[in-house]
Amino acid sequence: MLSTPSRPPRRNDDRVVLHFDYDCFYAQVVEHCVPAAAAAAAAGGCVGVTQKSILATCNYAARRRGVRKLMRIHEARRVCPDLVLVDGEDLSPFRDASKQLYQLVQDIVGGDGGGGRGGGGDAVLVERLGLDEVFVDATRLVDANAVRLRGPPRAFFRLPGGEVHGNGKDDDDDDNGEAGERGFFFDARTIPGHVIGGDASSPSARAEANARLRFRLLLGAHLAAYIRRRLDHDAGYAASGGIATSKLLSKLAGTQHKPAAQTTLVSAVDGTEEDGGGGDGGDSVVQIFLDALPLRRVVGIGAKTSRLLADYVLAGGTTARHDNGDGDGNGDGDGHDAPVVTVADVRTFPGMSAALLDAILTGAARRSPPAGAAPTTTATATNGNIPNGARVWALLHGVDDAPVRAPRDLPTQISIEDTGANDHNRGPSDGRRRHDDGKGYDDNDDDNNNNDGWVAEDDQGGGALAVCKQCGQGLPAFARAAHARYHLLGD
Repeated sequence: MLSTPSRPPRRNDDRVVLHFDYDCFYAQVVEHCVPAAAAAAAAGGCVGVTQKSILATCNYAARRRGVRKLMRIHEARRVCPDLVLVDGEDLSPFRDASKQLYQLVQDIVGGDGGGGRGGGGDAVLVERLGLDEVFVDATRLVDANAVRLRGPPRAFFRLPGGEVHGNGKDDDDDDNGEAGERGFFFDARTIPGHVIGGDASSPSARAEANARLRFRLLLGAHLAAYIRRRLDHDAGYAASGGIATSKLLSKLAGTQHKPAAQTTLVSAVDGTEEDGGGGDGGDSVVQIFLDALPLRRVVGIGAKTSRLLADYVLAGGTTARHDNGDGDGNGDGDGHDAPVVTVADVRTFPGMSAALLDAILTGAARRSPPAGAAPTTTATATNGNIPNGARVWALLHGVDDAPVRAPRDLPTQISIEDTGANDHNRGPSDGRRRHDDGKGYDDNDDDNNNNDGWVAEDDQGGGALAVCKQCGQGLPAFARAAHARYHLLGD
């Protein structure tokens, strides 16, 4: 049974979901609040945020000089002597900035997370993830504008409410539509920013449906660009954006071009209803995009899950490249040389299916490690909240129906973001809820909540290390408190 591949799951492309990630959020906050940091940043200098004796994060200028997250401060100063350091122990400025930006996004789109403040039928859901990320379900707002558009090339995107705001552009564009409507003008002929897929001239059995989907995503992309302009103009914060048909895909799209840029993933339905339609991964835009990604990059598939799957496919003969890093494909050295297993490596492995994934993740299907491979200390799915096979199978095909949820007043955890040792080009402990390797956004997505959070291990020099179960980072004793603080502190 386990050798029979599952049919690809169906993907629902009915939504338009925007994802915003404030670039190097903590560094941006201190650049706003600390004169020395502001002066350094204005001159193109290097700024870092510290936590105890550790560099929690740094700006892009410092990263270009070789500074990395979780460096010891003296090492960071050796690499970059002119690095301006700011103490990040007090989280209040970061919380305040996050709330300010979240409120601005809500005000722009007329949403309140609960479906209704001032937006009527166009109201959108806005969800804050940690301190530096926001999801916007713009489906109803986009669809309403698709109906009322005044026509290209100069179209007007109507926003809820009657109050008119500036659009953050230094030109003579007016945000007023007819009769004092609130919104912005845009060029309906093009998708702003970077685009994956979306070739309107490509043949397709469902050309009309794809053209309609492309137009809806075009509207979402213009809305995202407008929100990013307002974040910069009104609050002085740069953000990267992703536009797609789900939280999973919008978040992944947004990581492709950073900082201060946005990427739209234009889905294409190449199959028919009989062969799986939108979920068929063989040649769809979404599947081609996903297949090239390291498994560790997929939201909802964390460090433990990816290690279990990587061990299985590598033992089965899959050849993976190495990146002198931790296996997430970003190339940052962290003292290891982990194999980079991609989505395609797992998805197309002979006999792969939801049932086989379940067996792998629960330990029912085992293979011996490949010759020369380092033994893994990863626990099986009986320890922690590893997703089931059906969930992982769906994620491998870009299928994610997770809703943009009503907001919590405060994030549940502060933790290390995906830079440095797990760099996805972010800010410091850029506060977000962590799930295994920190990329999950659903409380039940991945394998977290494991005992005390640490696994004992020896480093190469014979000293004692502890491996954080949430992110796989090996840390000496002096660094554990600072690291755990970001994983465990509530806002």
